[in-house]
Amino acid sequence: MSQGKKITWSDYFEIAPALLSLNPDLEPHSLSDDDIALLVQMLPSFDDAYLPEDKEKIKRLRWLLLDQSCDDEHEGTFSILNQETHPQTNTQKDAPW
Repeated sequence: MSQGKKITWSDYFEIAPALLSLNPDLEPHSLSDDDIALLVQMLPSFDDAYLPEDKEKIKRLRWLLLDQSCDDEHEGTFSILNQETHPQTNTQKDAPW
């Protein structure tokens, strides 16, 4: 988030990482809509109504929080896709496939 920009409920893609960086132990699945709204209100750049007029925005924010908090918890656990630890087994140039 840039310093001068005011964010609103429409900026939920910016709100989610900001909330998670300020509250690293946040457990989004246990938060009510009011809990999320209170946390959002505490963001220095937030300048909007207490709750969004469109309730879908708070649902989208909740899903982003869940998704991004799960990504942080499982960071680095998908090493099976890492080329260094699992190089290709077939390195023949003349392979028939």
